[in-house]
Amino acid sequence: MRLSVKMWGNSLAIRIPSIVAKEMKIQSGSEVEAVLDGRNLVITPVAGKATLKDLLARVTDKNRHAETNTGRTLGKEVW
Repeated sequence: MRLSVKMWGNSLAIRIPSIVAKEMKIQSGSEVEAVLDGRNLVITPVAGKATLKDLLARVTDKNRHAETNTGRTLGKEVW
């Protein structure tokens, strides 16, 4: 894919086509990491921290483990 480099203030900018942004799962405001590898610029999305709500949304009957027996209660564990 060939893209044009344009001026943006005093810096240079490259517009990321929407189809590429969708494939990379990034949007306006997403953090990316840019690494210069020789003469190549490699741009990688930065994985954000999942919220508790996001993590719990991924729990299903298939991936939920059974209750685990950890032995008898001790000390202040008794309730």
